[in-house]
Amino acid sequence: MTIKTKLSIIFSTFSILIIAVVGINFFTYKSMDSDANFVNQAGRLRANSFRMAYLSSHIVLNNKSGTEDNKLLLERVQYFDNLLVSLQKGDAETGLKAPTAEEIIVQLQDIQNKWDLIFKPAYTSIAENHESELLKTVDADVTNYVQQIDVMVTRYSEIAQGKVVMAKMLSGVFLLISLILAVFSFIVIRRGIVRPIKMISEDLKDIASGNGDLTKVIQSNNNDEIGILTDYFNKFIASIKDIVVLISKSSVTLTHSIDAISGTSDELAKSTEMIAGAVSDVSAGSVEQSEMVKTMTGLVNGMSSDIQQVISNAVRLLEESGMSSKAAGEGNDAIQRHVKELEAVVGSTKKVSDTVNHLEKYSFDIRDILDIINNISQQTNLLALNASIEAARAGEAGRGFSVVAEEIRKLAEETAKSTVRIVDIIQNIAGKTSEVKKHMDEMVETIDSQAKSMNDVKFKLNEISEKSNVTYECAKDIQSINSKIHTNFNIINESANRISVVVEKNSGNTQDVAAAVQEQTASFQEVAANMNMLIELSKQLNEVVASFRV
Repeated sequence: MTIKTKLSIIFSTFSILIIAVVGINFFTYKSMDSDANFVNQAGRLRANSFRMAYLSSHIVLNNKSGTEDNKLLLERVQYFDNLLVSLQKGDAETGLKAPTAEEIIVQLQDIQNKWDLIFKPAYTSIAENHESELLKTVDADVTNYVQQIDVMVTRYSEIAQGKVVMAKMLSGVFLLISLILAVFSFIVIRRGIVRPIKMISEDLKDIASGNGDLTKVIQSNNNDEIGILTDYFNKFIASIKDIVVLISKSSVTLTHSIDAISGTSDELAKSTEMIAGAVSDVSAGSVEQSEMVKTMTGLVNGMSSDIQQVISNAVRLLEESGMSSKAAGEGNDAIQRHVKELEAVVGSTKKVSDTVNHLEKYSFDIRDILDIINNISQQTNLLALNASIEAARAGEAGRGFSVVAEEIRKLAEETAKSTVRIVDIIQNIAGKTSEVKKHMDEMVETIDSQAKSMNDVKFKLNEISEKSNVTYECAKDIQSINSKIHTNFNIINESANRISVVVEKNSGNTQDVAAAVQEQTASFQEVAANMNMLIELSKQLNEVVASFRV
């Protein structure tokens, strides 16, 4: 248990005891105040009883109505009645509290009953009617009534005195508990706090007077703050011990390191002299390098003008390629329009060829019809001949029929002649139609051949356009590459100028480095002197560490 917890428990216990004693005394005194008020008010019951008996006697002897004594008696009756109610139920205005003791409650109830049954009616009747018989009753019982009130008051006083005795007893008990707790707290503080602190003080005194003995450890079995303090102090001593050991080892290491640094300083001094010689060589090389950079700058400037000419030619090539690509595209568009026109001509020619084919077919149909008409004409001519023969046989009766037959024969002959002429015409038309069809077929073949040639031209123009586009893109790439080359040569030229400046600066810096090397040589000599001082300090540190016992 920690010291804080122990002290908190002791303080809390004392606080509880103090609060309990104060609370008991407070409630006791408050109860005594209420009891004293109750006794005082009960005493007024006695005085008021005698006062009402006196006023009753005076009213009966005077036998007058409406006097001051009559009014005063009625007021006393009302006051007595209110006072009894306040004693039984309590009254906040007068500071009365209702009694809690059962016997007091019973006695007050008995006093209330006698008042309601005997005295209150009697006093009221005497004040109003001056009845002398009721005065005798009052005179006979008032003394016993007052004695009953005295008994109740006496008993209440005894109960109140018992509360005071109980409060004193409780205060004595708490005081005794406080004394016991104080003794116990003294023992706990002495054993748990004072004694461990005294033991730790003795151990610390031994450590302090032990000539730096860091092997001693403070022993403590406490689990409180003193035990924690002891553990941390032991850890602190252990840390100091580790530090001293580390310092001792470091001192030895420092001595060896100083020896090594001393040897290294000598070597560095020699190396510095070598660096001084190398710096001189670098300075000479920087001068030569500056001359070479200037030569390279001249060459770069010459190449820059050549590259500018290449860029100009690439721009011109780019423009020409763009124009060629544009012309090829326009030619391709014209070929496409011409192909579309030839396709339209081919379509129209095919329609004409189809019409000629239809005409040739119609000619054949007309020839067949003419053959039919020619057959009909021959048949008609034969019929007409037969009719003439029959008319000749008929003689005079068939004469008219013979004339008609002759006319029919003539018409048949004319029809036959016309049919022959039509056949000749149709044959001429058919011949011409065949020639037209033949020429149309030849023209269609020629147009198809032209269309194929146009397609070949279109294909070649497309190839030319594609090649022109490729040439244009390559020209653009050449221009872009030449621009980058020109930019890079500008950067190279600028870098060469900067290198020239840097070389000149390096030439000056090498001289500064040579001077710095001489100063460094002097510094190494000073370091060597400081090494000797560190050796002395290391010896002193070893002597200090040796004074501790680890």
